[in-house]
Amino acid sequence: MKGRGLIAVACLVTGVPVAAYGLSYGPWPLILVGLALVLGFVFLAYEWLAGGHRPMGAEPRIRPADKPAWTMKDEPARPARDDGKN
Repeated sequence: MKGRGLIAVACLVTGVPVAAYGLSYGPWPLILVGLALVLGFVFLAYEWLAGGHRPMGAEPRIRPADKPAWTMKDEPARPARDDGKN
């Protein structure tokens, strides 16, 4: 597990009990801290699911076409088949 994953798990493991204790016994600062930690976990989990953890440029590059369409503009079109498929 990497650093962000450990932070996300720590946010969840500490945030849920702190928020539960705050909601049960009423000290509102604990409620806010617990909910902030749970929301931090949600943010980090969504960022991971959305692929935001990948650095820019890590996506596969689009290869240029072997025979670009603009070089074929003077060629005649392929004849149509008789079986109905083109």
